[in-house]
Amino acid sequence: DASLLAEWDRLRTLGDEFPKAAIAVDVHTIDLAQDDEAREARIRAELLRLVQLLATGEWSEAERALRVDTGDRWTAERLAEALAPFREEHGAIAFDPPSRRRAHTRIRSVGPRRWQVSQTLCAKDGPSAWHLLGEVDLREGGDPHGALFRLVDISDLA
Repeated sequence: DASLLAEWDRLRTLGDEFPKAAIAVDVHTIDLAQDDEAREARIRAELLRLVQLLATGEWSEAERALRVDTGDRWTAERLAEALAPFREEHGAIAFDPPSRRRAHTRIRSVGPRRWQVSQTLCAKDGPSAWHLLGEVDLREGGDPHGALFRLVDISDLA
């Protein structure tokens, strides 16, 4: 329709004459150390994403999904190597609704603004003795950008 094209041309030529709207944005960050529900939701979301990446063998993406605070870095190769015994024993890591249940994630306070985290890895026949063990440290800030979960170990706790 010619009238739409004419209006479009008119708007394009207004340029700087078009009044700019001043938008005030109040950015409120949540202190996850103080908000149990938000902290648990974020930790569980990160862990489930990590389990999904490990289940599909996306080792490089799994590496990027982890927080790195020290020189103890979990590379894609290290993740694959650590999970090789699980795969030999159980086959693939399950990522179905039963494997994503809240009961498979344990979060325990270990000090001011610090939590120990454990995620049970499930096989197709259910939970295994294998766990992702790690920590969340919020001493540096309440809502850090990037991953919260720092992987410490992948272990068969049997």
